[in-house]
Amino acid sequence: DIDLAIDALFPVSNNILHTKLEQDQLVVVARNNHPSFSKKLDLATYLSLDHVLVSSRSSGPGIEDFELSRLGVHRNIALRCQHALAACRGILGNDMILTLPRIAAKMYSEMLDISIFEMPVELPDIDVHLYWHSNVDKDPANRWLRNKMIMAASNTHFIK
Repeated sequence: DIDLAIDALFPVSNNILHTKLEQDQLVVVARNNHPSFSKKLDLATYLSLDHVLVSSRSSGPGIEDFELSRLGVHRNIALRCQHALAACRGILGNDMILTLPRIAAKMYSEMLDISIFEMPVELPDIDVHLYWHSNVDKDPANRWLRNKMIMAASNTHFIK
């Protein structure tokens, strides 16, 4: 059972409710002292490297892949992880890179030996949403948890 999920905005059934938590930008994360770049990452280098894709879905492209395909470019997904922390730890011992929302990247960079770089192409911001099933919409415990998540993300928005 899943009480809540946090993910980018995507189509859902009428049984799934959601609210926007925040808007974020995608950035590139690599191990410190990555040999392919130091201060700035260009598109050719970005596309030439192996990537880790963070996705809660077991197959299919990531949000960044949809946007890159609109530009007519594609990256090589070498590893797929369902959690950003696992992906960050996965790039520590090799030259793979990953693309994450800036807020998550900053949080993990405080814990791990990783660096954050701007995307080499301009991609649209992503909307991060909180999802829950309509069966628990009025459940006091779930409502409490949703409020805590919303307050943690914005400190301004409450469910009435």
